[in-house]
Amino acid sequence: FVCVLMPFFIKGEVSLGTVKQCEMALSRITASLSFFIHEYKQLASYRAQVDRLYDFRCCGLAFMKDKQAGNPPGTSESAEVPDAQADRDLHQVLERGAPSITRELAEV
Repeated sequence: FVCVLMPFFIKGEVSLGTVKQCEMALSRITASLSFFIHEYKQLASYRAQVDRLYDFRCCGLAFMKDKQAGNPPGTSESAEVPDAQADRDLHQVLERGAPSITRELAEV
């Protein structure tokens, strides 16, 4: 980037301070954009943990639904595809940050 500004600096159109400011701005932009590259492993790990927790919650809801219906645990396929209510519950949990499943488990 300094090579681009060097002709303007030699002509006197740009001061050395301006060149250094542009150099510093470019380095900050580069560091900011490289954040995703350097943190990809942790972001992928976080995503995997969220997926596992979602699956765990769906299985817990399916277990409670089977228990309330009097079916043996694991006989329904509701753990595979969560129903609309479980999906709404999950969105409410994500908005509040407090798991609603703990209240449901306390009642059972």
